[in-house]
Amino acid sequence: MKNWKIISKIAFFSAAVSFIFVAILAIMTYFLIQMLSSGAPIDYVAFNIISSVLPYLLIGVISLIIAFVSGGAEEEDLEEALPETQPAEATA
Repeated sequence: MKNWKIISKIAFFSAAVSFIFVAILAIMTYFLIQMLSSGAPIDYVAFNIISSVLPYLLIGVISLIIAFVSGGAEEEDLEEALPETQPAEATA
């Protein structure tokens, strides 16, 4: 039960760091291309940025999926751990 919570936190943190890194990398790549080749077409710039950030973007998405799945598994474990209570039969 605690393991799912730890896995969920680690995966969410990993996704957040990955998305921050993607944003920084995209901005830095854009400015680097603008400095080195000011006449580059926008298609080249977009393709270069997407190709450089795609692996980190996929890692972030996969980490988010793992975080949500482990959070759901944690809730299922809590439901299984609770004892089922039988309704009291009314005597008339």
